[in-house]
Amino acid sequence: MAYSWRSFEIRRRRQFMHKLIAIMMREYRDVVKKKSFVIGTVLSPFIMAALVFLPALLAGSADSEKARFAILDVEAEKADRFISVLTDTLPDPLSVYDISLCRSTAEDAEAAMIRLDSLVRADSIAFYMVIDSSLLSSETAKYHGKSLGDVTKFRRLERALTRVVMEQRLQAFGVSPDSSGNLIADVELQFVKLGERQSGMSSKERFLSEYLGSLVFVMVMFGTIIGYGQQLLRVVLEEKSSRVVETLVSSVTPFQLMMGKILGLASATIVQLLIWAAMALILTIGFGDAGFVKQGLSSISPLFLVMFAVYMILGYLLYSSIFAIIGAAVTTDREAQQFMFPIVMALMLPALIQFMITRSPNSMLIKILSFIPFFTPTMMISRMRATPPSGMELALSVAILIVSIIAMGWVAAKVFRVGILMYGKRATFPEVMRWIREK
Repeated sequence: MAYSWRSFEIRRRRQFMHKLIAIMMREYRDVVKKKSFVIGTVLSPFIMAALVFLPALLAGSADSEKARFAILDVEAEKADRFISVLTDTLPDPLSVYDISLCRSTAEDAEAAMIRLDSLVRADSIAFYMVIDSSLLSSETAKYHGKSLGDVTKFRRLERALTRVVMEQRLQAFGVSPDSSGNLIADVELQFVKLGERQSGMSSKERFLSEYLGSLVFVMVMFGTIIGYGQQLLRVVLEEKSSRVVETLVSSVTPFQLMMGKILGLASATIVQLLIWAAMALILTIGFGDAGFVKQGLSSISPLFLVMFAVYMILGYLLYSSIFAIIGAAVTTDREAQQFMFPIVMALMLPALIQFMITRSPNSMLIKILSFIPFFTPTMMISRMRATPPSGMELALSVAILIVSIIAMGWVAAKVFRVGILMYGKRATFPEVMRWIREK
């Protein structure tokens, strides 16, 4: 008798798994056969790579962009020295700045500024500076233009003016121009990240790489989770509206149906990640010697790529349970869209506070947010791009996600069991809570 019961239990489990795998493979095939899957899989890595490497390219090319401007010296007699100091502070001054020098008396200054204003409006020059005799006392000069433009160049102009003022003051104390130049030489502070003894990036390039690179990975994760989650939601709604789900639940359990759909889309996600990994490997082998590729790859460790895949899959499983609950509880796509805003905001939170994460990745607020399950996938990826958390924090975040997935899956199974057969009206919150409490 015991043997017969054991055999029956084995057969029952095999049938359960067979039906679950059948549903999973059906959902998987429906996804990978679509043109959108192929196009997204092929184009996404190129877009992602361009956005990861673009900051280094932009930072490197910003200094070589020619800027034409004018200097209006109003009885100050400081413009010549300012130009010589400015050119000394630039790596290739003649190719970067094209400077026109104008001299004027105080009476003619207004007319000269009007002429220069017209040149700026006609884009003949990018901007012009006014240096007058009050420079030493007021420590200010005027910058006239349509916009501020390149902040880095603006700071260079400020440093050059500061140097001129300091030289003039030192000379008033009897220090020769040659000696004063040596005394106030600029010091460059270079950033070297731990583990990268010979970093090829400046501090500006590093910040751009971490800031924009984090946004890229967050947006890829956001797009993948939201894309597949919405697809799961629409499939459930379509099967509910067409009454196909009634036929399905006559041969499989609601839990099998829900898990089969979730795992089928998860399989498509894993396949997409593997294809991206293979394309990244080909890019590294083929173009690894290129300078901008080296700079982009230097900040992407193997651990980061592994954890990105882990958080992507776990994040999808967590949010797919939420999408399954929404799909079972509503009856139309318009009703479902009303629940999308909090989900989108939860995944987009790191993008909204990315500057704060890049500046203070280990602050208490950022750490607390990164351990809230709904924020964990994207928050931890952003933190890893800035300053990798400890192994204990990574392990704890993964454990929290797994526990949350199990809990949310249990809730989703309860709601899905009743909700998929409900038609006509959207379930209220008390009704959903009653479904969850039912045994």
